[in-house]
Amino acid sequence: MCRRQMPLHVSSAALGLGTGPPHERTQPQRGRRMGKRRYFGQLFERPGRTGVYIKFRFGGSRYCRLAGMTWTDAENYALELGRKIKSGQFEIEERERQEVKFEVFAEKHLKLLKAEHGTMTYANEECRFRSVLIPHFKGRLLSEITVEHVERFLLKLAEEGRSPATRNRYQVFLSRLFQRADSYGYATDNPAAKVKRLREEEHPVPALSVEQQNRLIAAAPEKIRDYVLLSLDTGCRQGELLRLEWRDVDLDRREILVRKSKSGKSRTVPLTARAVARLRVMKDTRVIPLEGPDRVLANLPETLSGPAAKLFKVAAAAIGHPDLRPHDCRHQYALNMIQAGVPITTVADLLGHSPRSIAVTMRYARHAPRNAAESARDLLETRLAGTA
Repeated sequence: MCRRQMPLHVSSAALGLGTGPPHERTQPQRGRRMGKRRYFGQLFERPGRTGVYIKFRFGGSRYCRLAGMTWTDAENYALELGRKIKSGQFEIEERERQEVKFEVFAEKHLKLLKAEHGTMTYANEECRFRSVLIPHFKGRLLSEITVEHVERFLLKLAEEGRSPATRNRYQVFLSRLFQRADSYGYATDNPAAKVKRLREEEHPVPALSVEQQNRLIAAAPEKIRDYVLLSLDTGCRQGELLRLEWRDVDLDRREILVRKSKSGKSRTVPLTARAVARLRVMKDTRVIPLEGPDRVLANLPETLSGPAAKLFKVAAAAIGHPDLRPHDCRHQYALNMIQAGVPITTVADLLGHSPRSIAVTMRYARHAPRNAAESARDLLETRLAGTA
């Protein structure tokens, strides 16, 4: 993080730049005054480097350069920069950006991602960077990568049979990398953000009957049977369930605490009687580790992949649903709630969906019981009759 960062902006109207074509105007932004003077650009310090830097827009592009060794020098430079742009005397110097290769900055980007994301999210993104993105863009400078390069990369993925959803994920990974590179002064453009996202095909949510769910648990190999049961009965994400510790399990109150979710917030999830009974047995027979977290599913890794994922496929094939995925247990939990008449907002809270992603929860609404409207009417009439 920067030790000191102060936005020092001037509007394009104040510089007389508001009447030209869009590609010749700077972005209108609020400024900071010192006396009657207004600065241009944004001054900031970089960790581990001396001097004060300035970021600004010109001609539709972003630029970053050293403004001065002290804040006074930098502020004076910002004033002079504004005057030059207003008078048309400013010219872009060659090699404004620090040149860095894609693979070098990708390593720095991954280190920061590891601190920002959970274990599963980081492992997924790291794998895609190291196996696909870095090999493809290796040797190229960030400043050399254009929209055409990104589109060619996505076309190559399509030729390999990657789905639209997968190609969109790679585009997002690239866009985030360029956003960070821009903030560090290594790039002035984000070519991935200029590529249109593809329309994704919605993955059908498999609706299993109660009998099929019980058969799935029974057919699951012993190593993952507890995972399947708890996943169906709590709706937790894989990472949340596999990282669950015994300190967060309250069998008396019949609930578990998810400390860290995808949304970054904790939540409480109620437990079914079946889940409580199984957890009591697991707790009484567990081996307490001498060090490290006391995980509930200590027999499984923190990511359900490789051999463990293949074991789930065995159970799915046994009930006639070979395409069933471990994540579909979470979908089934939501369907069970909806079909039981639980309000969609409550389902969203139990799943850990943020208010902004309520549309994700709404895909389960089509599975609501057909008599939901009649039930709502009867509840309303009962309420009104009780207050009459």
